[in-house]
Amino acid sequence: LYLEQMRRSAATATSMEKSVTEAIGTDTSTITPTTEVTETITERRPFDRISEAGPAAEPLSFPEPTWGQGQRIMIRYYDPEKKSFVQAWNVLISSSYMNNPSRVQQAYLPIKGKKKKKTRLGYVEFCNVLRKQGDDFQLTDKIAVVKVSYWSRMTGSAEDPRKEVAAMQLIGNDLPNVLGFIDALSIPNKSLNI
Repeated sequence: LYLEQMRRSAATATSMEKSVTEAIGTDTSTITPTTEVTETITERRPFDRISEAGPAAEPLSFPEPTWGQGQRIMIRYYDPEKKSFVQAWNVLISSSYMNNPSRVQQAYLPIKGKKKKKTRLGYVEFCNVLRKQGDDFQLTDKIAVVKVSYWSRMTGSAEDPRKEVAAMQLIGNDLPNVLGFIDALSIPNKSLNI
């Protein structure tokens, strides 16, 4: 079977050579391939400009990150679904407003039943956002992610949460297609990124 396929291939090659000879009127056995290049390339390639510019520059550094003081407290808030006030513990607020509680505009209540997700430097918890309505807080449909990093795990780590906070503070919370950054808080032994 193999020998038969080889014979057919040879016959096909011979018939193709005959038809080429008839078409151009020249014996193809006398044609020799040329290795001479007659064109020279004078156009610059895109990479030429980049390579001539020299080595890459160091990236720009971010501004120094800032942390506010955070605190977990007990708070009373209004739940529109239950149509009643509820008391909650472990609610995160910025404690820089503790001298003037009326300035606290939102707080972060960990979602009941939602487990914390472990990370290399700490954990991530999902929180309901409580907004200030008059003198009380009200539960909203907004959810905030609080990334908790332990200060003790940050030293010597390949990740640098300080740079992450600086970058997120630079980006802000105004871009429609980027998960925004609300606040960076510090409580004893922990950094909290909201």
